[in-house]
Amino acid sequence: MRRKSETNKFGNRVNTAKGVYLRIAATLAHQQTVGLLKRDAVLINTARGGLIDEHALAAMLRQGKLGGAALDVFEQEPLPKNSHLAQVPGLLLTPHIAGVTLESNERVSTMIAREVSEALLKS
Repeated sequence: MRRKSETNKFGNRVNTAKGVYLRIAATLAHQQTVGLLKRDAVLINTARGGLIDEHALAAMLRQGKLGGAALDVFEQEPLPKNSHLAQVPGLLLTPHIAGVTLESNERVSTMIAREVSEALLKS
C-alpha cells in the first residue's frame, strides 16, 4: 500500500505532466489519474484495460479538458462496435497491437519455425 506522501507526489507529477504513458501493473494505477491531467496533456495506455475510467476519459476529451489520448487496451476487448469510445474527438484507438513490431514478428516467427522444426525432427 502506498503512503499518503507517495500518492501526493504522483498527483503532483500528473498535474504538471504534458503527457502520461501508462505501462504499469494494474494495481499501481488508479482511475482518478485522468482527472488530474493538465488540459493540454496526452494520455497513452498500452498497459491494461481498466487502468483508467474510459467514460471519464471520453467526457474529458469531448469537453476539451484533455489534449488527446491513445488507447491500445480496453476494459472490454474486443471493443464493441457501439462503444462509448467511438467518435470521441482527440482519441486514437488501436486493436491491442502496440507491441506488434517488425522485430517482435521476426522473433516470434523464428521461435515458431524452430519449435515446428524440432517437433518434426523428433517424430
